[in-house]
Amino acid sequence: MASNQYGVDSTRLTTGPGYQGNNQALWISWADYDITINSFIAVLGAPVTGLGAIGSFTSQAQLPGSSNSNPNISSLAINGSGGVYAAFTGTGTGGQPLINISLNPNSTQNPQWSTPKVAATPHLVHLSSIPAALHRGIWLMPFIATDRNTSSPNYGRVYLAYADFPNPAANTNVNIYFVRTDTTGTNWPTNDETKVNGDNNTLSHFHPSIAVDQARPNGNIAIAWHDCRNDPANVKTQVYGAVARDGGATTTSFSSNNFRLSPGSSDATKLTIWPGFDYGDYTSLAYYKGFMRFSWADNSNDPCCNVYTNGAAMNVYTSSVAY
Repeated sequence: MASNQYGVDSTRLTTGPGYQGNNQALWISWADYDITINSFIAVLGAPVTGLGAIGSFTSQAQLPGSSNSNPNISSLAINGSGGVYAAFTGTGTGGQPLINISLNPNSTQNPQWSTPKVAATPHLVHLSSIPAALHRGIWLMPFIATDRNTSSPNYGRVYLAYADFPNPAANTNVNIYFVRTDTTGTNWPTNDETKVNGDNNTLSHFHPSIAVDQARPNGNIAIAWHDCRNDPANVKTQVYGAVARDGGATTTSFSSNNFRLSPGSSDATKLTIWPGFDYGDYTSLAYYKGFMRFSWADNSNDPCCNVYTNGAAMNVYTSSVAY
């Protein structure tokens, strides 16, 4: 792997079917910065033929439309035939934030990345400060997933989750949104995002992750995130999740069944170790055979887990829920 002379950031990794659904594949993306702090999204992949049997990586590619932007945030997903989706941030006319989607249908066989399609035109820009994350802020960070179970009624659909302001004037009212497409990512609906968090307050919800249960034919989709709904001051967070059983077909697919995942409440203002980092930049979610497992930054002082006292530092927590 090669990089520019300044450095790299925001590495993403995903696995799934290989070329034409044969064997498996591993794909990695990252933001590659030059000395002027501009960047592009770099991506490469390798075939996987068995446990630990990773083949030669493809040549490093630059995603079309990802250059000369800061920051560049990406995520990856693989469909049932081995095609690889990359979701990444960009900037449109007049500085409009964008979430772009590019597809490589050939997996590791002669990778060709498509001209990006705009999947969403959010209001949130990078490093927007909110009371719960005053220093590090929150990012426009898209997370993409696909349904690749051929027995699923939602086979082939592509999903996107991200945090955003509900309107351009908002500054601390942040919601989690979901978008889907049935056209293998070639076209995305306009202004058709669905709000995921079910509360109707003006508090902050941020750092979402999304996953599809590929091991079951029901097509269930899980999303989890940090949530300030129970603190009127909009500072303390808990972790909430939601599962859509209908492929996210309605406006209440997620919002009608929010549930809490974290045992305690976190407060980034109490940090004395790395206080400027708040909750970091993102979370992670896996969903397999009816169990969703989420990991996140937490300083709640819950007796079960936290090794620091008085919320001095974040720990990595994880929770497994059957759904």
